[in-house]
Amino acid sequence: MPQSYQSIDPIEIYKKEAREGNGASAFTLGECYEYGSPVEKNMDLAVYWYSVAAKLGEERARISLERLSFNGFVAEKKEVQELGEKDVAEVESVAIEAAPDSVEARHAFKYAKRMAGTGDADYEYSLGTYYMDGYGVKADSKKAAKMFKKAAKQGLENAQYSLAKCYETGNGMKQNLSKAFKWYKKAAAAGVTEAESKCGIFLAEGTGTKKNVKQACVWLSKAAEKGNAEAAEMLRVIYSEKYAESTK
Repeated sequence: MPQSYQSIDPIEIYKKEAREGNGASAFTLGECYEYGSPVEKNMDLAVYWYSVAAKLGEERARISLERLSFNGFVAEKKEVQELGEKDVAEVESVAIEAAPDSVEARHAFKYAKRMAGTGDADYEYSLGTYYMDGYGVKADSKKAAKMFKKAAKQGLENAQYSLAKCYETGNGMKQNLSKAFKWYKKAAAAGVTEAESKCGIFLAEGTGTKKNVKQACVWLSKAAEKGNAEAAEMLRVIYSEKYAESTK
């Protein structure tokens, strides 16, 4: 007797497809576990499946992981008990195969390029990362910077941070430290930890902006509280210098 539609477990289907290298199915699993439909909500498994999807070239999963990381969710091995060691090994072996020049990578790039053409900021950013990393396409930092700029102007904080890095390093565009600080500050205002750290460092050193140690400490403290080591080290240097000055 053929199996009825109602008896098919969609979660098992998604898992099977994910183990076969389907990034979209892995991403869907992440959403199912994040929002608790049609399974019990489990943020550890949500992060795990988003991680698998990201390794398979699903840019939406990378964005979801960044969003969840701001809220303190971090992928760990312990969360995959439900999968079993064999299943985990299968998933990871498939994910490893999704190399920058793989079929999955090229498909991800083509899809991102098509969607970016509609003016979608998330996909403009994704396309920028693909160009920058040479994922599914020949690396091109100029094209990457151009896509970051488009997405940044639409208010996408991750793109603002990436654009700021391009301006700071001169990668893909002419170096401009004042513009780097401008975009770091925008990303920092949106809560991007690395941008908060950069803002603090620029202000502390007077790079691309007027030196302001007091404001620098505000941004550095925000980043340090989130575990950013670079910000914590800069704060240590600033406080050490202040202490040395006070003892003269």
